[in-house]
Amino acid sequence: MDPAGLLVDMGTFAAGALTLLFVRFPNLSFRRREENFRSEIRNGRQFITRRPGLRAALRFFVIDHVFHTLGFAVITPMLLVEQPASVLGLALGTGGVGGLTGSALFGGLSPLVSTLLFQAIGSVWPTIGLLIGMCVLSIVCVLAAPQHTDDV
Repeated sequence: MDPAGLLVDMGTFAAGALTLLFVRFPNLSFRRREENFRSEIRNGRQFITRRPGLRAALRFFVIDHVFHTLGFAVITPMLLVEQPASVLGLALGTGGVGGLTGSALFGGLSPLVSTLLFQAIGSVWPTIGLLIGMCVLSIVCVLAAPQHTDDV
């Protein structure tokens, strides 16, 4: 790994750790309930089933994570079969830039607009940004790949 990249990683980690040291966490008078495992599961299930928004979010994230897991499990070997590791880094980096751009565009808006967008369409824009970035990069990689000819 590049020493400059390692220094950036260490710096961002230190900034996050220092931020946590200076943040005051409120005491919300948390009290621990004495429940057995079955009653905890039952109460947790009731908590989720009584809240339709939470159910919808869970459904969305389960489906989203299944497809992301499949995609990321397949993209690495598919790219490395035909392309060097630098193309894989470019593909994953472009996906990250797409996700970051989508988050910044729709998460950086005013709180009212962000809330309205989240209620209207859900939190799908970072995913759409990621998918668009990956699709564009895939097309670029296919067009830039050396052409194989079958000489018989």
